[in-house]
Amino acid sequence: MLRLTKDLVYELLEILTPFIQQPRRASAPLITTKVLATLRFYASGSHQEITGSNHFVGISQASMSRAIKEVTLNQTQILASKVSFLKDPEEQEALRRRFHSIYNFPGIVGIVDCTHVAIASP
Repeated sequence: MLRLTKDLVYELLEILTPFIQQPRRASAPLITTKVLATLRFYASGSHQEITGSNHFVGISQASMSRAIKEVTLNQTQILASKVSFLKDPEEQEALRRRFHSIYNFPGIVGIVDCTHVAIASP
């Protein structure tokens, strides 16, 4: 199972906090709870498991669904501002040549570093 370090989770919370709505009711889930519960959903693929079997989260199914939507939308908007693609054909060609000369890979215009995680369908 993929695990996030505490430092990475704190960094993610720091990045997301300005974009997530502050709770207006005393019973509403805190931003930290929303983000952590959403990360748990990403890992398990089921909000039923989070709301039904975890007494520490203390979040209803409806609140969980809203939190997943809110956190995910904000993550994708932040990601869109951090990731860019070359649109100029001349820049793309120069990058293709550079990748080919350094790594002997033809036709490459970019790379993405990632970790592949197997996701089981519900």
